Amino acid sequence: MLSASRPGGQQFQPVELTWLEHLSGLAALTLSLAFLPIRAQEEQARRERQLRRLRRAGMLISSRSSLQETLDTILSTALEVTDASYGIFRLVDRSTQYLVTRSFAGIGLAKPAVENLPIGDTSVMGYVARKREPVVISDLREAPWKEIYYPLDYELDMRSEVAVP
Repeated sequence: MLSASRPGGQQFQPVELTWLEHLSGLAALTLSLAFLPIRAQEEQARRERQLRRLRRAGMLISSRSSLQETLDTILSTALEVTDASYGIFRLVDRSTQYLVTRSFAGIGLAKPAVENLPIGDTSVMGYVARKREPVVISDLREAPWKEIYYPLDYELDMRSEVAVP
């Protein structure tokens, strides 16, 4: 409820206060609507940046001559798009029982864990490979992830992870 007085101490009438409340609401709505085009332009610019990244990634991937170069390019593009610091690319081996490291990236990787991982619930990547569904983990210290988290590097303390089959 609005409380106001006029110069000289004279109070506004209830109908005048009601009008002032309505006008202030209309002013707030008008200001809110004025920002809609700006937000739409920002969203359009964000989507255009994403499209440019995807086009660039497509050109980079299709221009590679070897599987290893292609995997390295896909990994570096994925790190760039997701704004991630570290990444690893594992492929299913011929026996379809293990994930084999084919590419990894990140600044300052001291002791990368590149051992083969069994497909199953013994690691996050094994779990994702078995379920064939991506996971986004905001805190690797929470259950059930803390029991199956397998580090990318033994020297790094990771807090979150995105894993995609």
